[in-house]
Amino acid sequence: MSTPAPRPLPELSSLQAILTDVDGTLYDQRPVRRRMLIALLRAHLTRPLQAWKTIRCLRAFRSAQERTRIAAFDTNLPHPDLQFMQAQQATGYSPDFVRETVSRWMEYEPLTFLPAAAHPGMRDFFTWAATRGIKLAALSDYPLEEKLKALGVADLFPLAVSASHSEVLRFKPNPAMLQFALCQLEVAPGRALYLGDRPDVDGAAAERAGMSAAILSPHSSPGWRNGLLYVRSFSELRQSLEQATTGKDLREKTDSHPAGM
Repeated sequence: MSTPAPRPLPELSSLQAILTDVDGTLYDQRPVRRRMLIALLRAHLTRPLQAWKTIRCLRAFRSAQERTRIAAFDTNLPHPDLQFMQAQQATGYSPDFVRETVSRWMEYEPLTFLPAAAHPGMRDFFTWAATRGIKLAALSDYPLEEKLKALGVADLFPLAVSASHSEVLRFKPNPAMLQFALCQLEVAPGRALYLGDRPDVDGAAAERAGMSAAILSPHSSPGWRNGLLYVRSFSELRQSLEQATTGKDLREKTDSHPAGM
């Protein structure tokens, strides 16, 4: 299989929109998940069987999402509904239990922990972009409005789109969410940038939507790999955009400083 050619970043003067993933991109999920596990166990100190049931439900729900990604182009069933159905089938739990468990432990309980887990410079980056007249949109497979509020950036994103939107109903890497956002913003794919944290999901979605993409990966070497620009921080991404550096220029820099050296 051939390696995708890097799609050059739009020059800053022509960049009209930045679309961004939320979970794992605006904040670090690892400390949030650790604190959530502690909170879950504390909430069930006197009911260990209920704790086990809750954890099993959440694991089944996450696994169901990854499976439904594969069917992104093969079914008309809304994917959020398909995910719930698969989690119910895998566990044998009632639909009400699955929905209540997911709502509490994946949507609302984590909100308290998000501010401390926000990636450094995240709000500054999007404030900078907004002051330049760049349109902003936040995209997520899950409900995101409350997360944006908890992170203190809801005011910066006039457009927030989740997979459950009636005109999307697909998980990434299906490009439907990105395409819908671009349509709402009235921006062509070639004048927009998509930012995510998973190359197999966010990078693939951007490629299918015809967009340039950057992957925020604090512990990876920066540069172009497999058609995607890897950056370690929001300040690094801003520097790349401020320099109006094209994909060709960045590849030359990366070639002169091989990853891991």
